[in-house]
Amino acid sequence: MGLMGLSSRLEFAITELRVQMLSTEVLFGFQLQSTFREEFSHLSGPARALDVVALTSLVVTLCALIAVHSPAGREYKAHWRRDRHRGARASQRT
Repeated sequence: MGLMGLSSRLEFAITELRVQMLSTEVLFGFQLQSTFREEFSHLSGPARALDVVALTSLVVTLCALIAVHSPAGREYKAHWRRDRHRGARASQRT
């Protein structure tokens, strides 16, 4: 596995994380919106509890994606800077 292989894999992983974050945010919005609808008051106790569990699960998932995305993004940027610096030094030698 060469440097370009690692770089492209990191870029792909970060892109996938961004898509997953966006999808989770959309689901969170729909779930939160349902809580504030008038029909929510007509749900049974267990149904409301299930709604709270679903909303909490989405919040935990979103927090986990944010926690994973931040270090991955920093690592990718650091790796990209190292590659760019190596390329600049190699071009100076020739």
